[in-house]
Amino acid sequence: MNCIYLEHDAKAIEKFRKISSEICSMERVRCFSEYPPVLEDICKNHVDIVFIEMELPDTDVISLAQKIQELSKDLYIVFFVEHPDQAMKAFEAAADGCLLKTYCKEDLERQINLIRKKYHIEEYPKVYFQTIPRFELYVDNRLVPISKKKVKELLALLVDYAGSSLTCEQAINCIWEERLIDEGSQALLRMTAKRLREFLVQENISHILIEENGVRAIDMKYVDSDYYQILNGNEEAMKKYCGEYMREYSWAEITNAMLFQITGRLAEELL
Repeated sequence: MNCIYLEHDAKAIEKFRKISSEICSMERVRCFSEYPPVLEDICKNHVDIVFIEMELPDTDVISLAQKIQELSKDLYIVFFVEHPDQAMKAFEAAADGCLLKTYCKEDLERQINLIRKKYHIEEYPKVYFQTIPRFELYVDNRLVPISKKKVKELLALLVDYAGSSLTCEQAINCIWEERLIDEGSQALLRMTAKRLREFLVQENISHILIEENGVRAIDMKYVDSDYYQILNGNEEAMKKYCGEYMREYSWAEITNAMLFQITGRLAEELL
């Protein structure tokens, strides 16, 4: 699950980082000491749970929680409280959970499992796309080879579109650029898409693909990528960029030029 922790105390943040790193279901954790970056992060990224200190200095935490819920209806809020008598206030604020700040690993894990059970949240394999310098698929940190070249290229193209819709015409122009858009090329795409679906089902990750009326997209809620991390301003991901992006595909050069500009601006700012 993707989680955010909002807490003003550095020692409390350190404790949360350490404990959450030991819980396998907490795949991605980001910690903040002020709330504006939290709101920005929720707008940019899929977030499952926001953990908030109940007594943030100079902050109306109840109003903040309401604002967070307005930004995303699919996330859950858990308050950290100093005393048990604050729990009622937390639940009056429509919290999905409450933990004492004296919590341990078992308490945090139990809270996550309670939320998952209460809201019927299905746990999916972790899907990661490497795009720098070449395209690869990892499921639960395991490299998954894709033997059929056009199937792999269609998946790579969907990743490149970053959640935007890929039409039949756009796919054919990129993958079979030498062919006209006719019944023959459309049949090729349908067969390739069918094989991609079969492959995703085989790997238990079919939920990452959205298909409707011949238009396809990657469901960004369930995937991560070095490319997406760069788009979201992740400096560590930017530093790994080496001037090459999906180098095996000619259509990827447009995105590569964009990444070159983004990372170039970062380099200038660091000088």
